[in-house]
Amino acid sequence: MKKKKQKNIQNLMKSVKTLTVVFSLLLVLVIFLLVLCVIKYKESKENEFANMVIPVYETNTNYEFNINAKVLNEIGVYTFKIVNYKKNDINKEEMPYKIEIKNTTDSTIKVTKGDSKTDLMKKQEETIVDEVTLKKDKKENIYYHIKITKAKNITKDDLIYVKIMN
Repeated sequence: MKKKKQKNIQNLMKSVKTLTVVFSLLLVLVIFLLVLCVIKYKESKENEFANMVIPVYETNTNYEFNINAKVLNEIGVYTFKIVNYKKNDINKEEMPYKIEIKNTTDSTIKVTKGDSKTDLMKKQEETIVDEVTLKKDKKENIYYHIKITKAKNITKDDLIYVKIMN
């Protein structure tokens, strides 16, 4: 009887060891997959689509463009990206910039930065986003999204003016 009990205990210990090894391997696999998911998520955020890319690379430069409100209402969101580099040449100093947005339509627009849900349009007719700076010595991509939230009497001549100054 004692031999049988000892054999059962040995078999149980082998099973526990086997289960421990299997559990450890599964844990390592889950951690590896989580790290891989985080890396892929960060890559996808860096490669977000932008309708326009604006390099804020040199001081005292201005970029202006217009967005047709009728087209914006049809496509949903207009995204522009501000970067601190041209090809592989990155800013050597921090670069402050500001954005002026003029809404000449009767519609309500919303402007957001990155993943934020905060509306940057302080006044619906015109707003200035200032006190923003691009980093130095490391590539930086900042996304701004413009969206019509309440469309009113939009014609093909209605424009939203955007000006980036540094």
